[in-house]
Amino acid sequence: MAPPESDDSMTLILLGYALATLVSTLIGGAVALRCSHWMDRIMAFSGGVLLAAGLLDLLPEAISLASGAGETQAAAVQNTVVAVVMGFVLFYLVERWAILRSYHTHHHHPEDLPSTSTGCSDGAGEGSRRQVGILGAAGLCIHSMLDGVAVGVAFRSNAALGAVVAAAIIAHDFSDGVTTVTLLLSQKNSRRSSLYWLVIDGLAPLLGIGLTFLIHLSNNSLSLMLGGFAGMFLYLGATHLLPEAHAVSDSWVTVAGMLAGVAVMALVAHWV
Repeated sequence: MAPPESDDSMTLILLGYALATLVSTLIGGAVALRCSHWMDRIMAFSGGVLLAAGLLDLLPEAISLASGAGETQAAAVQNTVVAVVMGFVLFYLVERWAILRSYHTHHHHPEDLPSTSTGCSDGAGEGSRRQVGILGAAGLCIHSMLDGVAVGVAFRSNAALGAVVAAAIIAHDFSDGVTTVTLLLSQKNSRRSSLYWLVIDGLAPLLGIGLTFLIHLSNNSLSLMLGGFAGMFLYLGATHLLPEAHAVSDSWVTVAGMLAGVAVMALVAHWV
């Protein structure tokens, strides 16, 4: 199907949406930086966003893409679940590698090895936690880039569909900004580092839109990538953000923050 708009008009429209996602992401990050004294609530909210994004947004979309690539429904579900598990395990292994590498850079006695990243109190422990935060932020940036790919592909298929997808992603990117900053701050990264990654996350959709003019990813490839990111989001939310939030304040307010994050992403997923 030919694009309903001329190439120049569509490029300008896509650029406008990309700038809107940048602004939305920056506003979300600014809220997280400004309200750092409410870190327990923001971490709980972000944890809920990540869990719901993985289960209600990325996972169904990955299954849908796999089904559209000619796979049976059962095969699409099975392959996507495998991708989710692989994403979860891969991020776990990368995190463990970062912690062990950071520790052995500073120490030489394996019996002193910390059992968890959150239990480290020395310089090596904090260094490994910062690396985990950076790895998570990088994953969120790649996910934001894929958001841009989704907008570009939707617009090339149908302008009305592209507008709906773009509007949902703009709303979603506010949560992405909050989550990126919260994840980095919760893992002992500096505010300057958080701002740096926030800007990258905001610009990532623009890169994704640009890639739609240059390369073509198969539905199977996109499905596996989305499944892997779903696993990563589940890992970050369940093993980092939510435990950190309850470690700061184990109250019903924290629980409400998590439920609010799930509710926001459920609305976004339903809208799309």
